[in-house]
Order: sequence, then C-alpha cells, then structure tokens
Amino acid sequence: MVADEVVQWQNRPLESRVSDRLYRRAIWLKIRDGGVVVNKACHVAVGVDVEGRKQVLGLWLGATEGAKFWANVLAEIRNRGASDIPILCCDGLTGLPAAVNSIYPQTVVQTWWCTCFGQR
Repeated sequence: MVADEVVQWQNRPLESRVSDRLYRRAIWLKIRDGGVVVNKACHVAVGVDVEGRKQVLGLWLGATEGAKFWANVLAEIRNRGASDIPILCCDGLTGLPAAVNSIYPQTVVQTWWCTCFGQR
C-alpha cells in the first residue's frame, strides 16, 4: 500500500550530516478531516548539501506552525540519525532559534524571507 511506503519513507534513517543547510517551512493546505474541510500546515524540512543537491527530509501535518512543533520535528530528525545541521534557514518564527539550539546546540540559525518558496 502507498500509505505503508509513506510511513517507511518518513521514518527512514538519515545520514549523520544530511545537509549543510536545512530549510524549514509550512505550507497551508485545505484538508478534509472527519467530513469537514479544515486548514492544516504541511511542515516541510529540506536539506541542501554543498553541491546544491536537495533532499526532502520529511513532511509533517499540524494544526499550527510553532517553535515547539519544529523542536519536535528536529528531535525526530536527530533520532533518525542526523547528528549535525550546520545552518538552519528560517523565516523568523518566534522562539525558533532557541528551539533549534536546544536540539542542535552548534547550529547557526539564519533568517530568510521565503524567497525559495515564492513568497514575500
């Protein structure tokens, strides 16, 4: 089944250094949930290596986009084997730098304004 393959992909082990930069973003979608259409955030984590190769590390659905949610996502990424993320690029989400550094203390958090996603 496709659902089983998605779960297997989402939980696949990662290399210790999956990327030199990690971009995180939430894309808001309308999703049918229990017969009702609701807005949910599809959280995306994309790693980019020094050669510019991109790898989607995972997709997570959530009701909100917050630093605590991303701390859980980063803990999952770490638990899947990624022990080092040198730079995390983000859009200025309040509390995110502290959340990132609680999981990856050496990571530099760089603010950007969503240009790679065609916004702002």
